[in-house]
Amino acid sequence: MEDLNEFLSKSKEWFDNLVETIRDYAKKYKESEKWFSTTLSSIGDAVIATDKLGNIQFENPIAEVLTGFKQEESIGKPLEDVFHIINEDTRKSVENPVLRVIREGIIVGLANHTVLIAKDGKEIPIADSGAPIKDEKDNIIGVVLVFRDITERRKAEQTLRESEHNLGERVKELTCLYKLSKLVENPDISFEEILEGTLDLIPPAWQFPEVTCARIVYEDEELRTENYLESIWKQKSNIKLKGEIIGLLEVNYVKKMLDFDEGPFLKEERNLINGITEILGRFAERRMAEQKLKYEKEKAQTYLEIAGTILLVLNPDQTVQLINQKGCEILEEDESEIIGINWIDNYIPENNRELIKKEYNRFINGEIELFEYTEEPIIKKNGEKRIIAWHNRALKNVDGEIIGSLSSGQDITERVKVETKLMESEEKLKNFMEAATEGFLIYDSELNLLEINDSALKIIRMSREDMIGKHILELIPGLDKTGRYNAYLNVIKTGEPFYADDVIQLPKFGGIHLSINAFKIIGGLGMIFSDVTERRNAEQKLKESEKNYRSLFENMTSAFAYHKI
Repeated sequence: MEDLNEFLSKSKEWFDNLVETIRDYAKKYKESEKWFSTTLSSIGDAVIATDKLGNIQFENPIAEVLTGFKQEESIGKPLEDVFHIINEDTRKSVENPVLRVIREGIIVGLANHTVLIAKDGKEIPIADSGAPIKDEKDNIIGVVLVFRDITERRKAEQTLRESEHNLGERVKELTCLYKLSKLVENPDISFEEILEGTLDLIPPAWQFPEVTCARIVYEDEELRTENYLESIWKQKSNIKLKGEIIGLLEVNYVKKMLDFDEGPFLKEERNLINGITEILGRFAERRMAEQKLKYEKEKAQTYLEIAGTILLVLNPDQTVQLINQKGCEILEEDESEIIGINWIDNYIPENNRELIKKEYNRFINGEIELFEYTEEPIIKKNGEKRIIAWHNRALKNVDGEIIGSLSSGQDITERVKVETKLMESEEKLKNFMEAATEGFLIYDSELNLLEINDSALKIIRMSREDMIGKHILELIPGLDKTGRYNAYLNVIKTGEPFYADDVIQLPKFGGIHLSINAFKIIGGLGMIFSDVTERRNAEQKLKESEKNYRSLFENMTSAFAYHKI
């Protein structure tokens, strides 16, 4: 009996412990269930749990909001009655993800473009995944679905796609403008080639290249893309040169497209077509300016080449930047042999080289002004010297800084030789005039007295100061009434000499008789005269003697005849 009581006592204790353990497990299970429920209800994604038959066992608040069904309504219902999903593009129902999870036993996700149809018919783009719920024996006892509203993400993705598309369109437009700008930078390309290149760039730059065509009308020409068709869907922009319309660019769509800002065209395409015509207009203006500049350069080059003087441009370091054909001819070298070499080192005589270098450097540094006119020798490669008369001026940049010199030079070597000989001749003439006993006068082409020798001054009894520089009519008033004035002018004009043997000078010259010989000289008139007063007096006395003798003879003859009678 005691053994039974002890057994019952121990059994009751064991049973009480078992009940307590069961109660602890039940409490922990409830707490665990509540914890999981609270956790699932608190997460930011929608959660639906089903049994292995696909009937809903749990739905968190986010799932309630998205599906439109409260948990109380959903519990026990098949998933597809609450979680109705379709493909956004095909509008067909999407396979129940629970069935696939149970069938494949793996975690699965919904395809892209899946839309949840809520209780009120609202369509919500979602992304989800489904995972199997397994017991301790790895048997699937249910499925949990986790999904979220991706409306904002889809909007962001759409915005991104639109931005990428728009960016792509802008890149196309900028590429078009960039390629066109590179095209017009080619100095050897013709305007027609520019226009043809522009037509090639247009279709890829527009939003719908496959239906884009274009044409350009320029002056009397019209160029078209190969696929050009007339259309009512077109954009136009004028090509202008200094405000005057010189052409037209027209872009057409060969079929109707969606309407945007300007019919089927974007406002950016309006900016693009205007940008293209602006570039073409600027190119036309630049090409016209280049052609004008080329013409002016060619004209200037022609002047340089036909100029009868050397034209020489020196850099600050004394090297030759430019020399014309005349300069090359005088130096007897090709232009390529002269350009870039130091002018002073190669063409200035050695004895004068260092001084000219020093003075040129001072000029470049702004210390002295450039001599406007100089006569300097240059030396050719063969050692021959030529005398050049230089007219010089400074070359300056826009800031007024000296950047070199421009000189025009005339070869006066032969002139200098002639002048030297002339000086020698003049010296000889001067010596001759001083030694001559006859009077010697030199007049210029206007008959102003330039020179008179001492013998002439003695003959006419005048001082040099009273005569030099005066006109012949001032020296001899009334000469123009005698005929000799015109005779002297005729000598200068024709070169035919004039001779007068008995010229009676004015009383201020002593009333003497002169023998005058006038002849042409370079630049004027030369005159040699002699005092023939004594000769004329002797001749006069001789005539008078002859007259007296004749009269005496006649008287004697008459007397003799009378005597005979």
